[in-house]
Formats: sequence, C-alpha cells, structure tokens
Amino acid sequence: MLLAAGSAPAAATDGGLVSGPSIEQLSARVIPSLTDAADLPRATSSVSPMLPASGAVVSTAGFAGIGHCDYECLEPPDPWVAVNATHVVQAVNRQIRISTRAGAALLNVSLADFFGEPIGQLSGGDPRVIWDELHGRWLGTQMSVDCAAGHIYLAVSDGADPTGGWVTYHLDTPGVFADFPGLGLSSDKIALSANLFDLVPVTGGCEPGDFVQSQLSAMDWSAIGNPSIAVSSWVAFDIATWRPAVALDPTNAIPVVMELAGLQPTDRDVGYTSITGTIAGGTIALGPIQDLTQDLSLPGFVQPPIPAGFIETTIDGRPTDALWLGNRLWFVSTGRCLPGGDTQDRACVRFTALNTATATPSVAQDFWIGEAGRHYFMGGLGFARDGALFTVFSGVPAASAYPISTIASVQRPGDPVNSYRTPSIILAGAPIGYLGTRWGDYVGMARDPLDSHAVWQGDEYVNSDGTWATWISALYVTFIDLGNTAFFGDILWLAEAGITSGCGGNRFCPNDPVARGQMAAFLARALNLPNATADYFTDDEASIFEADINRLAEAGITTGCTPTTFCPDGLVTRGQMAAFLERALALPATAIDFFTDDETSIFEPSINRLAAAGITTGCTPTTFCPDGLVTRGQMAAFLHRALA
Repeated sequence: MLLAAGSAPAAATDGGLVSGPSIEQLSARVIPSLTDAADLPRATSSVSPMLPASGAVVSTAGFAGIGHCDYECLEPPDPWVAVNATHVVQAVNRQIRISTRAGAALLNVSLADFFGEPIGQLSGGDPRVIWDELHGRWLGTQMSVDCAAGHIYLAVSDGADPTGGWVTYHLDTPGVFADFPGLGLSSDKIALSANLFDLVPVTGGCEPGDFVQSQLSAMDWSAIGNPSIAVSSWVAFDIATWRPAVALDPTNAIPVVMELAGLQPTDRDVGYTSITGTIAGGTIALGPIQDLTQDLSLPGFVQPPIPAGFIETTIDGRPTDALWLGNRLWFVSTGRCLPGGDTQDRACVRFTALNTATATPSVAQDFWIGEAGRHYFMGGLGFARDGALFTVFSGVPAASAYPISTIASVQRPGDPVNSYRTPSIILAGAPIGYLGTRWGDYVGMARDPLDSHAVWQGDEYVNSDGTWATWISALYVTFIDLGNTAFFGDILWLAEAGITSGCGGNRFCPNDPVARGQMAAFLARALNLPNATADYFTDDEASIFEADINRLAEAGITTGCTPTTFCPDGLVTRGQMAAFLERALALPATAIDFFTDDETSIFEPSINRLAAAGITTGCTPTTFCPDGLVTRGQMAAFLHRALA
C-alpha cells in the first residue's frame, strides 16, 4: 500500500540551520528502451479581483487519463502530466502512461519498473515528469521506501521519444522516509528535494513517524548519462518542503521557495533561496535563506479549512509547484481566505510571484482564487508560451463533499496584477460523494511546445462510481482553435467586447471566410446599432442575421447586393469589407493612392480611406487584394484596429 506522510514539522526556535553541502556519488542504471509492463506481476487572505468571464478558460475535448483501478486500486493519484511535440506522459502514483497527443496509449509502465526499484522496496509515488525543451529530454522523479532507507529517484530520457532509452539514478536517505519530492531545473543543474520522516518499526514492517529534517540536492546537467554523478545536498530541521523551480527561461540559477518554521505550530513563513554554480566547477552554492514573511510582510503558508466530509490529511498549505519565468518565481499553494459575499473562511488557491532580478526578491504578485460557498484546493500552475498563467484546481461546494470538479482560471498578459479570470468548470465531478480517504497532493500542468496559447492539464475528479479519475486536455483562453494565428489578440478583443461568441464548440474558426450576414452581425454589435424600423430586403427572411442586416441598412452602411436583396450567404471580399467599414465609420476621403492592384475596383476610394485611417496595411506592402475573401481572423483585426 502507499505510505502516508507523518506529522508536519514542529515550529523551531533556532533559524538558519542549514548544513551542507555534502557531496556523494550516485550510480546510474541504463534503460535501453521502455516496454509495456502493465500486465507484469510485481512483488509487493482575501480573494483577489475576478475579471470578466469573457476571457475565461476553455478546454479541448481531451481524453481519459489513468483511473483509480486501471492497474491497481490506489489512492491518492497525485496526477502529473508533461507534453512535447509528439507525446503526452501522464504519471500517477505507481503508474506512468505514455500516449500520443491525441490520446492513443503507447506504453503503460509501473513506477517500480520505470525507475528500476529493486524487489523489496515498497513502491512509493509522488511522481513528477517534465519535458525540458532546452535539453530536449524528459525528466521524472518519484520516492520509494524500505525499512532501511528512503529513496528519491531521478530518470532522464535519452531524447525526445519517451518510449526510448532512459537513465535512472537514486538518492538514498538512510534511516528516514523521503516524502513529497520536488524537481527543479535550470540550464546547467537539476535539483531534487524531499521532507524526511522517521522510519518507525511496526509489526510486519515499518511506517513513517515524525518529521526529522528536509533535504535539497543538486547535480550538474552535464553529468547526466555518466555511470555515476556527484550530488550536492543540504539538510535543515527547521525548513520543510523545499520547492525548487522549473526554469522556463535560460538561467544558471535554480530559485527555491520553502516553508520556514513560523510563530504558530501550524503556520509556516515563506522562505526563499537559490542554488548557483556547478559541482564540476567547484562553485556549487546555496544562497542565504531569506524569510520573506518577516522581511517583506508576505503572508505565510497557513492551513486551509477542511471541506465537509474530507479527512484532515486531504489538503494542506504546502507550496505544491514552482516555475521561473521572466525573472519571476511563481509558486502555488492552498490556504485560507474569506471570499467576497461569504461569512466563513474557505479553502482557496494562492498564487505568489517574486521578482528575483535582485539578490533580495520583492513581491510582484500575491493573490487568492476563491468563491463564496465553495472550497478551492490543491492547484497547479502552467505558463503558455504567450505568457498567460493558467491554473487548474479542485473545487467542491462548502456544504457538502460533492461534486468534486476540475476547475481552471487564467491571468492573461496585460491583466491587472493580483487578478484572475472567472473560473470555469473543465470537468464536472459526479454528483456523489468521494468514496476514498485521500485526495491528491498536487496537479501537474505543462506548456504546449506546438501551440503558444495552450497548456495541458491532467487533474483528478470524482467518477460516477465515487472513485477518482483523471482527464487529459489542453486549455486555452476563450477559444480552442486559435493556434498560432497572427490575429490572436484581435480575436480575444472581439470576444471581450461582446462582438462575437465564436462559431460554436468553443471555436472561432479564424480561417473560415466571412459571409455577408455574419459581417452584418459583427458590425451591428460593434457599433451598437439600434433596431431597425423597416424590412429592407427580400432574401434574408430565413437568415438568423435578418435583424442585423436591417440595422445596417437603416444606418446607411449597406444598400444590398441589389436594391431588394442582401445575399446574406454570399462571401465578403476584402473590397466589400472596406466599403462596409468606411461607411460605418464615416471615414474622410484621402488623395493618397496606397495600393497598386485596386485601380479597376469600385471599392478603391473605400480601400484608400481604410489605409489612411491605419485600419489596413494591405495583403502586401503595395497590394490590397480587393477580390480576396475576408477570413474571420482578418475581420477581427479590421474591427479591432477600427474601433479599439
């Protein structure tokens, strides 16, 4: 069975007792390639401002991840996911699944087989997997234990194919149980961390006891693949949950956040340090431990209230994940806050960003996501390549223990600091209570290397039979089909202005041509035109855009494709669009001829007026392509430039 964690570290009176570094050698285990081992038997604060729902998170359909009893009935799952251009790697306690991005399973491997645990170890868990774009390799970690020692494992792939070769190492902690491992990395280093607990003998084996100390270790990236590698380690009894960051930008430092002993036994100050240098260069060093709660008045980590029906060990206030991007160290935790309109504290998800550009960090952001009458807990964080910060977390009504759903939110670039978009339910849990006794300790998220606007998630939710299940999907802002379109910002502006709700199914269809009826709707909403008093055309009676068409006609923006017809299903050319916009905006005439290919077009004056107003730069610097069809993405850009 999966061992549970022991008691939390008690508050200490002495500070800064970090010993190290100590250097030891880890031996490598080479795995030529992975094989499917699924069937192989094994021996045993207050809530921050919420922005409009128009910029909310939407999810792709996705696919089912690993479920509670897919391989062995085990809880909690502690789900994690990593993604590269060709593969998805999902990890839960005791199992790894490798699939295509479309969800076709390629390999199912137990953690014990994957990391090469010897027979006799009690297979642990707390797995994490990362795709490192800088080095083009996958990394994974987990913990395991026997009654003599704890073991922290590291696995690194040979290349981009996770079904190919890997090398694994294990770091032993004699006499103590290593729990809740962390995995961080920079351009030149990899960091591992764990909380260490006594191993207490019991009949038939052992179990974890009291907290002893925590451990942070680092190794050189350049040593990975060697038969043995040197590791530098630091230990401390008054520090818990070192959370080394995964660097998303090139850097040679690994920022680290941790829990420091606070004034109350259940509270923890926020601590910060960084690992610099390399072992090979003889410069490996841990920076000073800075107490940001004392130095910067940054609120500490606090225990959240426990939702109704949950056992006390279900959720806690530890930092669960950390990322570094743009000189900001971001970390996520669960704590206690009072949502607006509520009378009781709730469990809320907290996001903190430290500006690490100087030796002493400053607080860039610190905000809580919460909702009256609900508990939010155990969040993950992920950055899309466009800079959008996504989060996924579990949510449950405060008055009951169900349904437990997967919920997501986002802070987009340009949003006010300490704010977030209206949370969205990504996957609703079944309307029954969770039958288990443990919920997951964290959830992993991953940026998409192919789509600059997406991240992936694989959180847990309550299945119809009352057990946990996971679901893998990509998350976007507002629409799921914008990909790397040049009109991304224009389309989101259009949606937030209430001018479009997309083409259905959380899609915008940016490359589809615009029909004349759709154009009428875009313009009528954008200009907030009043209702028409007459019916102007005979061919739009069956069109859902008839009211919009009549509003345009009454405003003098269109005279139809004939005096009595509008041709609502006809496609809009770029020249026609110029005429629509020029009339709608009453643009002044210009004597400048901007393009060379519109000399014979009846829309040349309108085209030049649009160019003079800065609404178009043409399809090339010298041509406008007046007979080309307008796509929905182009339409968004035209309207954004014209009206913003």
